[in-house]
Amino acid sequence: MTASPQTEYTQEVRFAVVMYGGVSLAIYINGIAQELLRMVRATTRSVDKLENTEKVYRRLSCLLSDPELLRKFRDAVDQPTPPARPDIVDDRMADNNVNTRFVVDILSGTSAGGINAVYLAKALANDQDLDELKSLWVTEGDIGLLINDKRSVAGLHLTNQQPPQSLLNSRRMYFKLLKALQGMEKRRKSKEDFTSPYVDELDLFITTTDIEGTLLPLRLSDTVVYERRHRNVFHFRYSKPESTGEKRNDFLSQNDPFLAFAARCTSSFPFAFEPMRLCDVDEVLDRFPEYDDKDARQKLVDEWKKFFKESSDSLLGKKIEFGTRSYTDGGVLDNKPFSFATEALLRRDAPVLVDRKLIYIEPSPEHPEDEPPRTEKYQALENVKAALLDLPAYETIREDLERVMDRNESIKRVNRITYAIENDLDKSAQSRPQLEPGEWERMDLAALIAKFGIYYIPSRRLRISSTTDDLARLVARALNLYSD
Repeated sequence: MTASPQTEYTQEVRFAVVMYGGVSLAIYINGIAQELLRMVRATTRSVDKLENTEKVYRRLSCLLSDPELLRKFRDAVDQPTPPARPDIVDDRMADNNVNTRFVVDILSGTSAGGINAVYLAKALANDQDLDELKSLWVTEGDIGLLINDKRSVAGLHLTNQQPPQSLLNSRRMYFKLLKALQGMEKRRKSKEDFTSPYVDELDLFITTTDIEGTLLPLRLSDTVVYERRHRNVFHFRYSKPESTGEKRNDFLSQNDPFLAFAARCTSSFPFAFEPMRLCDVDEVLDRFPEYDDKDARQKLVDEWKKFFKESSDSLLGKKIEFGTRSYTDGGVLDNKPFSFATEALLRRDAPVLVDRKLIYIEPSPEHPEDEPPRTEKYQALENVKAALLDLPAYETIREDLERVMDRNESIKRVNRITYAIENDLDKSAQSRPQLEPGEWERMDLAALIAKFGIYYIPSRRLRISSTTDDLARLVARALNLYSD
């Protein structure tokens, strides 16, 4: 494992990243994914191992670590003839000591953004590179290679479809996605006992569209009705025991076929690629010697059930066959998957001071403020086009951002109240009760109230309620009754 310059950090800058869909700009999104990985590495590598823009991110980390250093740096660059490289920052970098680290701990993506998010998450969890994905985009970006004809299956030992089921060869795309994931294992093979130097807890959300729709119950006051849910998401996680109490790494090599499956599902652009089913991977896996053992392969498939929100148990006598369900492009219903990222960051805890950033990668940003208002009446065909194509596909992110802003305001309010209470206690004549070593473990609720007063009760009840809710979620998840 790459040694961290410092094992203890005083603050973190955490990034939740949302990658939009953008079929024609997949390479552009990949470039951003590459930079995000370099940014994270910059604060976990020693100075003599920094590469490319990692040195720039390391300098930025040094400035954020010390407000006085930042002030001096600003004074230096504001001079009439500012130095090209202020020595004051170089001196700080040379001591190989970083107090602020950059962390990407939440990723949410769809379509081409979803593919890039899968590979970035695997690289962060296992300390791997993204060179294989870069090569994939460069070599497979040629539309001539993907056209669903004999040329597209040459050398892959795949059968040529007659007639073609899609414009582009979906099986070739899955084959290449899987090969790229396996290629990431060449420099550093993923291992269950490996501890990532880049992140303590990582969530990846890849959106897809369940064409048939999953039948779900909706309990009303007097009955139960059912509806179909077509919006689907595959949730992958990495976590350390000291962070969540659970050691988990969904980005190990044995899950590469399913990661490639999720990447293919989210990018199943209508007309270009076929919808994807889990059973469709068999034709491709048959071409890989490492998957020749059918029993071992079936065992993997059984383990992949956990990535589906609903189990294969019967519902109204209708068995949910997760292996034969068809999934298409996640961008059909959710091309801007903000909600998963915003919900995940609401559940994050941190042992150090955290500056939270939410980044969304919009390959083709809109500027409606620059468009002149329309005064002409919409015609009948324009009305049909708007109803069928334009309006259903238009998504806003205002509500998701407002939720984050409301949370930030709540945190600021709690901090102000906490600070005021501490200030009042400092000013009061009554001194704060002090605990002797080991006393906390021996005290029950009555003893705590006697020592700290009755005002301790609401805090205690709130902690008990929160712990009970967490325990209930853990039990429900273990019994396959709850999915987050």
